[in-house]
Amino acid sequence: MKDNNYDHIKDYLKGRIKDPKDPEVRGLIADFALLWNQYERTIFEGEHHIGDVQKKIKSFKLDRMANVKSLYDRFKNYVEYRRYDFTYEGLTDMFKIRIIKEVGVDKNNEPIFTRGEIEEESLRKMIEIDNPFNEIYLLLFITAKVRNNMFHGTKGAWELPKQKELFRICNETLMNVLEETHMQNV
Repeated sequence: MKDNNYDHIKDYLKGRIKDPKDPEVRGLIADFALLWNQYERTIFEGEHHIGDVQKKIKSFKLDRMANVKSLYDRFKNYVEYRRYDFTYEGLTDMFKIRIIKEVGVDKNNEPIFTRGEIEEESLRKMIEIDNPFNEIYLLLFITAKVRNNMFHGTKGAWELPKQKELFRICNETLMNVLEETHMQNV
C-alpha cells in the first residue's frame, strides 16, 4: 500500500481518542465552522470570493465595533509570537497569501493579471495605515484565509493546539461583524 503522507493526521487522531486532554481546540474549530457559515450566509448570501470582502463590508459601519483595535492588536501579537514580522512579507509568508500582479498586456493592450487573492496595495494598506476599516478588513481577510486553508490547504493537524488564539480571534471577529450587521435584535 502506498504511503500517502497522512500519518501525522492518523497519529493526531489516535492521540485524541486515547487522551482527549485538549477539547478546546475542537470546540473553537466547531464554533468557527458555524460562525463562518452564518457569516457567509447573511453577509454574502452564499459563497463568495475572498476579494469580495472589501467591497461588501464598505457598506457596513464596522469601524464602530468597539474592540476592533483589541482584536487587531491580539492578531498582531499572535503573528509576532509565531516568529513572523507583522509586515506585508511576513503575512504573505505566514498565511500563504497570493498577490494579484500585472504580468503583461494582451493583444488589445489590456493588462493581464496573475490569479491570486488580493492586490498588494490593499494588503499593504491593511497593515501600514492605522484605520479601523483597514483593521477589520485584515481580520476578515485572514479569517477567510483560515477558512480556505482549513478546507483546501495542506493540513497539519499537529499545529492546531498552537492555533487556539488564532481561532479565538477569528471567531470573535466573525461574531462581532454578525452582531453589528445582522443580529442587533437577537
